[in-house]
Amino acid sequence: MAVYLGMAAFLCAGSLLWSGQVEHLDTKKRKMLQDLFLLAAGALFVLVATCRYGIGYDYFNYQTLYEQLGPMSVLQLLQDHVGQEFIGYSIFTHLMYLLELSYRQLLLVVNLLLTAIVVWFVRRFSPLPWLGLYLYLALQFFAHSHPERFFDVGMAEQHAVTFAAGLASQGMLPVVCIYSTFLQRSYDQIIHDVNLLRENVVFAIDRAGFVPADGETHQGIYDPAFLSQLGMPLYAPSNYQELNYWLQQLLSDRFHGPRAIRYPRGGQDAALAEFGCTGEDYDFLRKADDATIVLVSYADELADLLQAERELQQKSIACDVIKVVKLYPFTGKMIADLSKYKIILFAEECIANGSIGEHLEYALQQNEWNGRFIHCAVRNACLPHASVAQIKQATGLDAAHLVQAVQMAVTKGENLL
Repeated sequence: MAVYLGMAAFLCAGSLLWSGQVEHLDTKKRKMLQDLFLLAAGALFVLVATCRYGIGYDYFNYQTLYEQLGPMSVLQLLQDHVGQEFIGYSIFTHLMYLLELSYRQLLLVVNLLLTAIVVWFVRRFSPLPWLGLYLYLALQFFAHSHPERFFDVGMAEQHAVTFAAGLASQGMLPVVCIYSTFLQRSYDQIIHDVNLLRENVVFAIDRAGFVPADGETHQGIYDPAFLSQLGMPLYAPSNYQELNYWLQQLLSDRFHGPRAIRYPRGGQDAALAEFGCTGEDYDFLRKADDATIVLVSYADELADLLQAERELQQKSIACDVIKVVKLYPFTGKMIADLSKYKIILFAEECIANGSIGEHLEYALQQNEWNGRFIHCAVRNACLPHASVAQIKQATGLDAAHLVQAVQMAVTKGENLL
């Protein structure tokens, strides 16, 4: 624990290099200090992993493999069922064995390679590299410290869900961490093994919403639709404070049965971080006394709604903005609050059919609301490989398109008078 806390403190101290504390330094010097910090963090990782943690969390299996596979020839490795299953590692192990490296020396070589890849990745792609390294460390530490509570099932999402249902049936509280796009593979198991049996399982859905740079197949645009069909409680925090609060709530005795929390790739939006966490199912981010129009959304799409509200205000169109955290089921209070408006725009990074927006429009109609509902969502599931901003523009979910949608609704209403 002392080792972990020491490394965590070091990484948190490094966060100052990405904060306003070093704004007095010129860009070149600040970048040099950041790179030196990442290099030092990587070296510390290698040292600790080699002396204490091993390779990943599966330390003892790798040690057994090295002792078993090292003495074999390449031909024997190709014929051995274990060697075939781990062919890349097997050949690498054999080469290290020929060099007469001890297992500890092998660890040093492997950890140098793994840590170099991790440090390069977070430096290249993470807006907060120190935080990326911290999360990497936290997962490794948890896996080592609690091997009986950490299970990596690889790419077997169907098995992961059924396995979690089995754990829940024995009184445990499993947290199933899966990318939104890969959660689709386990939909049958979610329905039959978890939801029908009301098993106590928490789904932590990563890469929710639009995903940049990972390709067309990694868009997380279906989970709000298919999970809401089951009536499963679904939460979508918009900043770190909300994520921390609601995850703890979902793990508490306040809830029982299947429930889910979804969060996007990358860091929090700076504008949304300013609103913190109230612990409410929904919040008014903007409220005007004379507004008859309300803009509603959840997660990162709220940033575009806030921008749209500012632009509409400049055009003398007053709008309120509501942030929804509990996506489904709806509370009667939220439906009552929304029913006071003449025009409701609901925007979401989700497929339109069966989405939260469709559920909301139906709920409002059941409440005898007869205003105008504008649903901005994904109409074409074939999204481009692009940045989030580009995807939003292509799907009509950027601020400019939202402003245009509201203006058209206002104009149409005026023409009917």
